[in-house]
Amino acid sequence: MSVQQFGLGRHEDALTAVQESLHLRRALAGEQPASLNTKLADCLNNMSPIFLDFGRQEDAMVAIQEALAMHRTLAAERPAAYNTNLAKYIHNIYIRSQEEAVAAIQEALVLYRTLAAERPAAFNADLAKSLNNMPNHLSDLGSQEEALTAVQEAVVLRRVLAAERPAASNGTLAMSLNNMYSQLSNFGRQEEALTAIQEALVLYRTLAAKRPAAYNTDLAMFLGNMSIRLSDLGRHEEALTAGQETLDPGRQEEALAVIEEALSVNDEIENS
Repeated sequence: MSVQQFGLGRHEDALTAVQESLHLRRALAGEQPASLNTKLADCLNNMSPIFLDFGRQEDAMVAIQEALAMHRTLAAERPAAYNTNLAKYIHNIYIRSQEEAVAAIQEALVLYRTLAAERPAAFNADLAKSLNNMPNHLSDLGSQEEALTAVQEAVVLRRVLAAERPAASNGTLAMSLNNMYSQLSNFGRQEEALTAIQEALVLYRTLAAKRPAAYNTDLAMFLGNMSIRLSDLGRHEEALTAGQETLDPGRQEEALAVIEEALSVNDEIENS
């Protein structure tokens, strides 16, 4: 019930409910730890986002760390049964620093690689998600090459997933391509970056045509990224065209900064 209340915005009710549930589950787990520690860990995991909503970061961290410790114990005893949940807990843990984020994602990656090697159809999507979440953290720590390698692997996996189930996976492939665009741009590999964002745009145009309310904002972001990259390559008329496309209804706000930048560059060239 606490999760449903939280989803409905009844956060105080959700906190009260989950605290009551936690009290009961602690008592039961004390009597039957082997069978009930999993439910106790799930209850602790549910508490973490509720605490965060109240600004209680330390309480959120204590709850998730206790849940994580329980799942580590369970996974050590029965890895086949609990490694999947352990990987999810590690992946979703509330992080306080970039170093902690990278360490958590790397640990989740080790687990997901093992799971995906055994059951690729079931776990390649989770592995790709973890890989896709690494680059920004690694870049912030100065590990640019590792960041690019991670997102390239995510793209490879998501291409396979999109080939098998395009309707379900084209959106995530486009996001990984956009991440790869960013990492390639960091290395000054502008042509490759442009190719990546162009491929992402092809996918997102199709998605936005079917569900504009869900995808137009991201489409505008991709168009903006392409406009900037075209400007960097000296292709200013194409950059303006890409920027102007974002003026379609529903995308004006996202477009403004991009178009102003492209226009500024164009004016400088004409006046030079």
